[in-house]
Amino acid sequence: MRRAAVTLVLLASCATSADTAASQAADAADDPRAHMSDEELTAHYDTEYPLIFAAGTGDVGEVAALLMKACDIKSKESCTAVNERSQDGESALHVNAIKGDGETTKVLLAYGAEVDARTPRGESLHMTPLMWATYGGTPRHKEMVRLLLAAGADPLAADENGKEVLTMAQEAGAADVEALLKAAIRGRQEAGGEREAGDEEAGGAPRSWQDRHRSTSVPGKEEL
Repeated sequence: MRRAAVTLVLLASCATSADTAASQAADAADDPRAHMSDEELTAHYDTEYPLIFAAGTGDVGEVAALLMKACDIKSKESCTAVNERSQDGESALHVNAIKGDGETTKVLLAYGAEVDARTPRGESLHMTPLMWATYGGTPRHKEMVRLLLAAGADPLAADENGKEVLTMAQEAGAADVEALLKAAIRGRQEAGGEREAGDEEAGGAPRSWQDRHRSTSVPGKEEL
């Protein structure tokens, strides 16, 4: 599956085909990123979207420091900074789902990250962080799936083509993730099978960890 620009830049750090990834990331003739090297793309996202870049690289200390500066964890209002979107429509939680860094996930959720946030329709298929984590297929991605489900991520969500998360897990050969999803689906069915009022499909704002588990002890950079 082809990822949007910031996603490819972040994945390039652990991929062997960084040049190919960068060229695929920005192929529109009128997009200035099309003329940037990998190093320039990295600098671009680090400068323009520092939180998203830090989340995508799994820099939990930097993520915590940025959010402590931008947000009030004690506030009853959601922090808009944690749900900032990149030029291509990904949130920090989306790119962190690709990285599969659970500690960073916990900080993002504590500050109110939208657990069922959607990427734009089209190239990025209107996907949620849970979907991106499901495709990861590693033990650390399994842990991220567990965290997202515990925070209220929808195990029945489907992308714009109608492919559900469970199907994605099966395609990825992620048996452990498939088991987690099935357990979450059973739990929802046993509870009546209805979507919660805050879920995106019901027309409300996606639920966040902050709504259910508000905390005043989110670690800062100096504590990590």
